[in-house]
Amino acid sequence: MAERYEALPGGDGGAWVATEPPAPRHLLPVAQSTAGQPIDGQFVVRTVEVRLGDPYQGLVATMRKNPRRSVLDGLRSGETEQAITAAYALIVRWNLRNEETGEPIPLTREEVYDLPDDLLAALLRGYFESFVEATTPDKSDEASDS
Repeated sequence: MAERYEALPGGDGGAWVATEPPAPRHLLPVAQSTAGQPIDGQFVVRTVEVRLGDPYQGLVATMRKNPRRSVLDGLRSGETEQAITAAYALIVRWNLRNEETGEPIPLTREEVYDLPDDLLAALLRGYFESFVEATTPDKSDEASDS
């Protein structure tokens, strides 16, 4: 059975809940204290929206901004299986649809593996661009701190 992430409402800022295979992994909203802070011990998943341009205009993927080190190592491994597993781990949700039927494509490792090479490359390129933009301090903030 393919593993699948299911996003529940409020997925941004969610926490990964570990379960034993073959149960699916879920992205759940982080439990919040009355001060709006995550409850002790819960890992907060931060995300970025990757919006693709031509020829994939309109395709959007929400991807982890704070992946685990093993995910980044998998992307750099040069081995297809590890890279696909890593790419799947980065993607929280997407709006991809089958080009023939128009039906939503489920987010599974197998579907990530089966994406056209240029689409997967565009997703990863967009991810890294968004990641750098989202994690680079604003130059105006640095200037005002001096």
